[in-house]
Formats: sequence, C-alpha cells, structure tokens
Amino acid sequence: MTSIKEEEVGEGLLEKVLELTGLPEELVRNELLTLIEGTGVGAENLTLEDLRAVLLTYLQQQMGH
Repeated sequence: MTSIKEEEVGEGLLEKVLELTGLPEELVRNELLTLIEGTGVGAENLTLEDLRAVLLTYLQQQMGH
C-alpha cells in the first residue's frame, strides 16, 4: 500500500492524495486548488499539515457545516 510521507510537499503531495482517494480527480482537484489558493500557501509549497487543514475545510463544506 502506498502511503504519504510527512516530508512530501507541493503539487506531488496533492496528486498522490488524489490518486489514493479514488475520488473523481478533476472535480476534487479543482475544489481543493481553490481552497489551497484561499490559504495563501500555494500548491507548490503545500505541506501535509496544510493539506490536512484544507481537507478538513473541504469535508465540512461537503457536509454542509
């Protein structure tokens, strides 16, 4: 099983997460990139901790919170 390492950063990290989730890549990628841009971090500098925060926001939006 492929895993995500704490030291992975940037767009490669996002691509790996999209691949591992099995969710519709284009739809989820666009939504996550919008949220990432809103953090001011930018996809090229994205850390695992940043991604966790973005995914929490994404899940809360999907659940209507």
